[in-house]
Amino acid sequence: MPVGRLTAPIRASLLLVLCLVAAWPLRAEETDPVSVARETVEQGDRFFARGLVLAACTQYGLAAATAPEWWYPAYKKALCDLARGQVRNAYYLLRRAALSGKEVFFVHLALARWYAGQHRTEEALAEYESALAVNKGSVEALLELADLLNGLDRFGDALLQLKRAERYAPQNLAVQHRIARGAERLCYLRAAERAYRYLARTGVNRRRNLAELARFYLRQQDPQRGEEVLRILSRKQASQELPPEKDVFADEAPATE
Repeated sequence: MPVGRLTAPIRASLLLVLCLVAAWPLRAEETDPVSVARETVEQGDRFFARGLVLAACTQYGLAAATAPEWWYPAYKKALCDLARGQVRNAYYLLRRAALSGKEVFFVHLALARWYAGQHRTEEALAEYESALAVNKGSVEALLELADLLNGLDRFGDALLQLKRAERYAPQNLAVQHRIARGAERLCYLRAAERAYRYLARTGVNRRRNLAELARFYLRQQDPQRGEEVLRILSRKQASQELPPEKDVFADEAPATE
């Protein structure tokens, strides 16, 4: 074939390529950045599920650059960086997500955990409150906030958060366990007894919870009830009814707002 002359199939192929190249800028302009970023995040999720953390981080970073006004890619990249030990990078990304103009519960909760891990307790407390302002019924956030307050020896404030959690999840065993310990520490013995008894009736490890209830009665100078619970514990089939509640426990935990 002489130089400079193209066959019909080759000319058709070149024409197709030129059309695609010419149309690409128009398509890129018409594509929603958030939609593109969402697809990129999903690809990152697939990488992360396969244990390819670095590849996932790369995808999340691309998504964050594609749609900088959307909080979610920056949040995902921050979690990925935390998994890689890139703590400072994660912080900046979380701050960026928090400044996206939307009050996002997950971002505030992640920032609270970051601050708590860095022992910046005042900032952590503020972020937990911001998270709960968005989702006041988050038992997870309430438990973490109560744990942080207990670590600061603010036991009364911690118990208030636990009672808030109980209002939203009265059957949550982690909530009842913390209420039992916290209420007894503050001598709200009626609330403590109620929580210990609930755990003894419905807890996963009933024998351990019966032992906890017996020790509680013994600490409160009530050997009769303590011995009754221990007799239940000594039997292989621990299906007997618990002794009645102790009526003299008049102290109640403070009510929540």
